[in-house]
Amino acid sequence: MIAVTETKPPISPLMPASHGLGYKIGWFFLNNGIIIALFAEVLIFTLVGKSKFWNSSVLAIILQTTAAVGMLMPFYTLSMISGIVDFGGAPMGAVMFAVLITGYHWPWPVALLGSLALSFIIGSFNSWLVLKVRIPAIVTTLMTGGVLGGVAYMLSEHFGRSYQIKLIVPALRHLWLTKPLGLPLPVYFMFVLYIFVYVLLNHTRVGAHLYAIGANPDAAQRAGINYYKLFIIVFVLLNSMTSIAIILHSVRVMNAGPYISPNISSGAGVPVTLAAALFAGIGLFGGSGRVEFTLVGLLFFAVLMVGMAVITFPAQFRVAVDGIAFLAALLLDSIRRYLSTR
Repeated sequence: MIAVTETKPPISPLMPASHGLGYKIGWFFLNNGIIIALFAEVLIFTLVGKSKFWNSSVLAIILQTTAAVGMLMPFYTLSMISGIVDFGGAPMGAVMFAVLITGYHWPWPVALLGSLALSFIIGSFNSWLVLKVRIPAIVTTLMTGGVLGGVAYMLSEHFGRSYQIKLIVPALRHLWLTKPLGLPLPVYFMFVLYIFVYVLLNHTRVGAHLYAIGANPDAAQRAGINYYKLFIIVFVLLNSMTSIAIILHSVRVMNAGPYISPNISSGAGVPVTLAAALFAGIGLFGGSGRVEFTLVGLLFFAVLMVGMAVITFPAQFRVAVDGIAFLAALLLDSIRRYLSTR
């Protein structure tokens, strides 16, 4: 077997062949357009909303809005780069956490460990279905997500009211109330996770292997990469961080339930994690992407949501705007893939 020793992945396996200046400029905008779009979006809301939008309190709201979902986004990026599109997303971890605390009066640290153990089991089971039973990851996570969602509904109805379980954990809620420089602690935790995943992807052998698996799983296996081990790690990490993010969001709103999750945009039912990743250039087929661009994509949707609220954009059109943004993300991904073959 040939060992893969290169730790820093190429910028993108979709980099086109040599073309003219116009083509290269167009390719640059396709790959960096999300940054330009974010600046343009901020400029538009600043001109329309004026001082109502451009102030420190609105910035704090934007960052606080992204904090919970932003914690799982780096690991969602890891999964998509390695070729796993996870549509599970069921808040089973937070529901189990609430059941153990409210229903059985467990101490919150023990309940948190129990919730993470459940996430480990779910991630391991999903990886077994994908690797051994050969069910595609999208189908697997949709299937298990649906089953777990049903279980979460039953538990929420039994231990709570109106599918909500009261969740009061002062120690964890205090994280949201402690605000150095005006920002709650989960915002800083989110940025630390982005730095961690950035280093993992760009400066470790594991990151290089994840890119290789996403680009060509068969070739990666022939090169001696432990395909199975990495898939299990990605599934477990993603499920665990999803549970932690939803738990932190739930303790902030003091309720846990199957429909309570830290999503910053409805988007006609489209997960903002997927839309932001597509905008950031991750793509649906793996092998490419940059986690720092995922953060920019997430901020794009947060600014879109908060900005429309600040300028009192009609509520009945906001979901349509989210849907249009998601379609634009899909279109950008398709154009990038088409041009990469030219």
